[in-house]
Amino acid sequence: MLKTTTISIVILSLILFPVGLSSNAQMDPMKKTTSSGTLESVQDPGIGHETHQIAIILPPSENVYAGTLTYNASEPIQLISLHGPLAEDQDLGQPIWTTDGETKFALTFVDHEMSQGTWNFAGNALAVHTKNTEPFTVDYSLEYLETPIHGIIMSGTMQSIQDPGLGHEGHQIIIILQPGDNVISGTLTYSASEPIQLVSLRGPVGLDEQPDMTWTPDGETIFELTFVDPENAMGTWMFSGNALAVHTKHTDQFTASFSVHPNQMTPGMKGQDGMMKGQDGMMKGQDGMMKGQDGMMTGQDGMMKRTMPPMKQMKSGIAPQDITCNEGLDLIFKSHNGKPVCVKPFTASVLMERGWAMSSP
Repeated sequence: MLKTTTISIVILSLILFPVGLSSNAQMDPMKKTTSSGTLESVQDPGIGHETHQIAIILPPSENVYAGTLTYNASEPIQLISLHGPLAEDQDLGQPIWTTDGETKFALTFVDHEMSQGTWNFAGNALAVHTKNTEPFTVDYSLEYLETPIHGIIMSGTMQSIQDPGLGHEGHQIIIILQPGDNVISGTLTYSASEPIQLVSLRGPVGLDEQPDMTWTPDGETIFELTFVDPENAMGTWMFSGNALAVHTKHTDQFTASFSVHPNQMTPGMKGQDGMMKGQDGMMKGQDGMMKGQDGMMTGQDGMMKRTMPPMKQMKSGIAPQDITCNEGLDLIFKSHNGKPVCVKPFTASVLMERGWAMSSP
């Protein structure tokens, strides 16, 4: 009894006082760590989990853990990843784990109803769990990276906005990784306030590509859409694409906490024709825009009329502020490079509100 109580106190102190558990000065963020061992569970110190058992494999850290857990337990177990601690305004309906009601973590809780298996994870802590009062044991092996949060390595909480994609105006979206030139593959572990769908984008796609599903904010820049509906609010997804998001088909806002860790980043490569080609075959112009979308539209006389895309207008000598858009589209400029683009009015307001675009060059 004394042994179990002592272990519980030690684990509780690790959860409440995680400072010093991981030192950036002693950590090589590019070197994988491997470990293995056997753990015996203790009473879960989380509020509302007093009748449960838990074995903490990786204690809370200010860094992001990402890797593969292989386990063999004495009974079926649940898999846990924590994200946080959360700021005071970030407890917004997603599942929460806390020992004191003040230091709160978003909880990813995965129940495969298995006693052995493998799990790819990302998060600020890793544990296994049962809803029983009797202790269990687990043999585990672990290979992981522990990386400081920076750039696209992140752990955070966000609220959704209206989806700016054409045809998605009645949906909500959280854009975790904004569209970029690099193709990123990695692990997303998430905990949301309601069941969500998982989204990755690839592109912009070339004119010779005809993907089954697409997403576009303006009708000109078109991405191939990967849309996965796991019908859950918590889980892990191995993703690949130029952008990453989570999504619902509702109009009400939702909240999601998440950890993201890339496994691979592939930059675009320039071919002999001057087009940007990734290993997945995506094609982009040097200006970052998809080529060949002429903004065709039909006039009242039934004749096809066209307005040149913004970049073509600028290359023809038209001043940026004098560029015209097709009817129903507004002219904005990308914040990171000042290049013009025509988008729906709502999309323009969302992009400018988020700082991704501006109204003048």
